[in-house]
Amino acid sequence: MLVNRARSGLRGIRFMTTLFERFFKRSGASAHHTSTIPASPLTFSVLLAAAGIALLVLPEIWIALAALIWAATGLLHLPRSAETLLWISVLPIGLWASWRILRLALESASTPEDGSAAG
Repeated sequence: MLVNRARSGLRGIRFMTTLFERFFKRSGASAHHTSTIPASPLTFSVLLAAAGIALLVLPEIWIALAALIWAATGLLHLPRSAETLLWISVLPIGLWASWRILRLALESASTPEDGSAAG
């Protein structure tokens, strides 16, 4: 019984490791990332599609961060200086998320799903 639990724990660790590796290979964070589908050149339609994705997703991120700060300062009755410190501490997270969404939007808009040229 103890051996079975150890084996299932190892399977779980292997699964999470595989999932983690696949996520980073897909997201472009891996140094050895090679895409089999060539990306199309940066055209107006690609930029328009990426801008549409960004305009739909980025406001959600910033509204969620603003709601988080508003709720935290209101619930804890924090002064304006604490709210400013919260914004300063959360700002890098929002900027990173925005940059990541923009990169993924450009990547998804410029890489066709079926291998044909986008546009």
